[in-house]
Amino acid sequence: MEKNTLQEQVRNDYLSGRGSYRSLAERYGCSASTIERIVMGKQSEKTKRRATRVESWVQRTSGLDKAMPAEVSELQEELLMARLKIELLESMIEIADEQMGANIRKKAGTRQSKG
Repeated sequence: MEKNTLQEQVRNDYLSGRGSYRSLAERYGCSASTIERIVMGKQSEKTKRRATRVESWVQRTSGLDKAMPAEVSELQEELLMARLKIELLESMIEIADEQMGANIRKKAGTRQSKG
């Protein structure tokens, strides 16, 4: 394959989202920095900075999609356990009310002085 067509193929693969610098480097048998130089070669400095910012944002947020369902499941489990605990505590208070004949839920608070 001719050098220019190979560079165009690498550039097109990257810009169309078919791989990262690292995966394209493995595919084409070169370093990730070479892929970056090929991709950024025809772009202006402003576009290079923008692409770098977008790529770093994608790297930071890519793990969130995978971690989110697990975190949601954990939070749902915690919510279920908290609701069960509340229900058990309320049941204990009701049983204690019946056995002792006193209203445990009544707030004792401080008494107002007369006068």
